[in-house]
Amino acid sequence: MDENREKKLCKYCAEEIFIEAKVCRYCGKIQENISSKISEGLDEIKEKNKMNSTYWLIIWIPSIALMLFSIFMMFFSAINSYSVSFIIFIPAIIGAIYWTYMYNKYIE
Repeated sequence: MDENREKKLCKYCAEEIFIEAKVCRYCGKIQENISSKISEGLDEIKEKNKMNSTYWLIIWIPSIALMLFSIFMMFFSAINSYSVSFIIFIPAIIGAIYWTYMYNKYIE
């Protein structure tokens, strides 16, 4: 082996080991390196942001329903030659505000 590789001290027994070591050859303790810390952090982030059925029921379904209702009303008024007014877009605006509020409350 190349003895010119970088070394570090084992945090358990203070013996000098190679920086790539996963287990200390002196005390046998598992060494944490930066890649294992990063992968653990990414796993925590994935678990935290996991979408479950509560997310769909509380956030997506009501907001999508309000937005689709607004689109339906827009097409209905166009077919019946009513003038498209701001009132038709109110459910879509409420849906967008509701989604933003619930997303920030439950996800972040």
